[in-house]
Order: sequence, then C-alpha cells, then structure tokens
Amino acid sequence: PLSMVYSQTRLTRQVQALPQIMVLLVGMSTFFTCLVYPAGDSVSLSGKVVRYWAFHLQGADGGPLDLIPLQTDTQVDLAVIDYSRDASEQGEFSSAEIQSLKDTGKIVLAYMPMGAADAGRFYDQNPHDTSPFSATEGETIVGPENPSFPGTFFVRFWFSEWQSIVFGDEPLPGWVGTAKPGRDHYLERIVGAGFDGTYLDDIDGYQQF
Repeated sequence: PLSMVYSQTRLTRQVQALPQIMVLLVGMSTFFTCLVYPAGDSVSLSGKVVRYWAFHLQGADGGPLDLIPLQTDTQVDLAVIDYSRDASEQGEFSSAEIQSLKDTGKIVLAYMPMGAADAGRFYDQNPHDTSPFSATEGETIVGPENPSFPGTFFVRFWFSEWQSIVFGDEPLPGWVGTAKPGRDHYLERIVGAGFDGTYLDDIDGYQQF
C-alpha cells in the first residue's frame, strides 16, 4: 500500500524557511551543497523520528552528488537526494550505494519532479541540447521553461506519454530510448535502487497551463 505524509509547514527552496515535507512511501536542483533543515515538530515516518532532514541534489560547484557527507552526518534523520549522482541514466545510484546510506539509520527519499522534465534525464536521448526530449514527439508534452531553473520545463502531466515515463503501467513511449529496458519508468528505477520513497516536486505545475 502507498501512504502519504504531509507536514504543516510550507514547501520552499529558501534555507531560512521551514519547508513542507511531502513524502510518498513506497511499499511500507540545483543546490550545490547539502542543506539541513529542522523538521519543526518532529515527524514519525516508518517508525523513525525525524528531527532534521537534508535536501541534497548536487555536489560541490554543481558537480556529481557525493553521498559521503550524508553518510557521515549524524544529525540528519532523513535525506532527500537525486536518484542519480548527475541526473543522467549512467549516473544512477546502485542499490548497494543507497543501502549504505540507509545503513546509517537514515530514511532515504528520491527527489522526483512530477510536473516538470529536465534535460539530461534518462528519457533525454540528447543531453547536449536544452530540451528534455530530443524526439519531436516529446514537444507535445513540454510546456514553458522554468525561468528559475534553466533546462527544466513544465510538462502536460495529464498526457499518457508523460505518465508512462514517470510511473505508468505501459512501457515507455517508443521515441524514448533507454539503456536499461528492464527498468523503464522513473518510479521503477527509484524502487529498484532501494529508496524508502519519493519527494514529489513541481506538483503545482498545473498553474503554468
């Protein structure tokens, strides 16, 4: 079963504000450094008390994400990270790497944008251009670019093609290539890597249409 946990504070990308935690527990960016937030009143997730949580999507100077700082941080109870060290398919974390982070006692969630697509993701066959979909068929999904995050485009999330890419029961659209056909869509990759759940972002993307 899937369960939803929703806190009382407002989601924000600003360090000085208390963020909202939205977590989709499965089966039970652009920041250059690891940002640690207090969780306000402590939250209990999967039997663990969360007092501090970290939001860590990139490494230093925008480089690949390094898990070692999180592994050695004894303050953090919950870590939100990208499922890939550099957002690409080739950089996807292995189940062993995620398990090593979970072995430190942390709940580990994968960052998952639901209403936006990023250039360079596994569904982008040409990561060297600015579009998240190199095939012309993908243009029907793509909406306006997020002015705050170049290379990130809001998507028409109600289109079946996008839903198949993110979590659908159907195979990936034929115009989307992947080196890992056994782990097609976004959520399947996250589950396969052993994450405890997902952190859903861009859920307000409908406001762009």
